[in-house]
Amino acid sequence: MLQKLMVSNAEVTLYKAVLSSFIVLFVFSFIVQSGSNLFRRKIARLNRALQKKAKAKTLDLEKKAKDLEEKNLDLEEFGFVVSHDLKTPLSNIVALSSWAKEAIQYNDLEGVKENLDLLDKQVVQMDLIIQGVLNYSLQNEVSSKLEPVDLDVLIKELALLNTNENCLISIQKKLPTIVINKSQILQVFQNLIQNGIKYNDKEIRKIEIDYTLEKNNYIFSVKDNGIGIDEKYHEKIFKLFQRLEVKTMNNAGIGLSLVKKIINRNNGRIYLKSQVNVGTTFYFTLPA
Repeated sequence: MLQKLMVSNAEVTLYKAVLSSFIVLFVFSFIVQSGSNLFRRKIARLNRALQKKAKAKTLDLEKKAKDLEEKNLDLEEFGFVVSHDLKTPLSNIVALSSWAKEAIQYNDLEGVKENLDLLDKQVVQMDLIIQGVLNYSLQNEVSSKLEPVDLDVLIKELALLNTNENCLISIQKKLPTIVINKSQILQVFQNLIQNGIKYNDKEIRKIEIDYTLEKNNYIFSVKDNGIGIDEKYHEKIFKLFQRLEVKTMNNAGIGLSLVKKIINRNNGRIYLKSQVNVGTTFYFTLPA
């Protein structure tokens, strides 16, 4: 159109007016286009922010749902321990108290001592169960106290405390520093080391601690030369208040379930390899 005006006989005034209109329209279109682009970018930013908030909210709801599911399971397990694991020693305490009273009536001091000793063992067993329940339930809350933990220092101190003439604990190589709750990782190693010592029929109990790094995960291992665990029990031992039918196993059946809970909550997993009468190696992974 401008070209036609230029070659036509139109007046200069008209030509300038049309040209000015085109310029105004061009500038106005540019402003509108720029504003539209800015508006679209702003909308896109808002959408991304909303999507990010929605994703965070969804993850938070999923986490709360998972925590609630775990707490419901814990309540069911707690009902079981109240009705069975606590009820049994409590019934025994009542019976032993009655027998002790009878022994007193007959002036049977030996009988009194024997019944009181048995009663004391039942009280200790109840205390183990109650403390175990408390420690286990406290792990329902994800600890925010994460810190760099030098495992080499921590586990060497733990090994020193548990080493004696009948128990040798060796650390195969320098352990790494990881970011975790210090109390939780201490409980993991303490339980696994204590299991290796407690469930061991050898004259010299041996515990070996090691780790490897695979991709983005540390794989820690705690190996013992104890009684070993039959494969049919490999899943059972990690369940709350589950104990193997072994005479030496007189604990509350909480330690390994607590270990598994801590490892799972730190995005890891735990498993074992074992040979009866030879020994057991527990493995657990943690993010590097």
